[in-house]
Amino acid sequence: MTTEEVKNIVLANIDNEKYFLTDFNIVRVKNTPHIKLSIDTDLGITIDECAHISRILNNIFAKNDIYPDGYELHVTSPGIGEPLKMERQYHKNVGRNIRLITMDNVVIDGKLEAVTADQGINILVTKTKKGKIIEQKNTYIPFNNIKKTEVLISFN
Repeated sequence: MTTEEVKNIVLANIDNEKYFLTDFNIVRVKNTPHIKLSIDTDLGITIDECAHISRILNNIFAKNDIYPDGYELHVTSPGIGEPLKMERQYHKNVGRNIRLITMDNVVIDGKLEAVTADQGINILVTKTKKGKIIEQKNTYIPFNNIKKTEVLISFN
């Protein structure tokens, strides 16, 4: 079975209104397929939800004899520091600080202010000097100009 076929089975058997895949791949370790999927919701996902989805998918795979010689299924949430991969992740991170790298390799740090209707985001970039704000600028970046975006974790 191809990776795309297995991915389609996963998508057909989860609540796509609530859950969305942020990553999916299958790697073979000693000839055993390891199905790895990262899943999220607009409000964040719990360990119990990951376990529930894992049970559902294991039942579907067993019922349909997807991998008769065995497999391993890993259902996880996107980890801290993982780059944002889809628009839906940007929506859930509005108000958080991000580091964005443009297609021209320009690094922009700022607060994600909004996801716009015209396929982009607005970032509030703040310049400081000796701890004082000297300039704030709202910057629009279209999605097609984003190479990578990470949420910056703050512990204060």
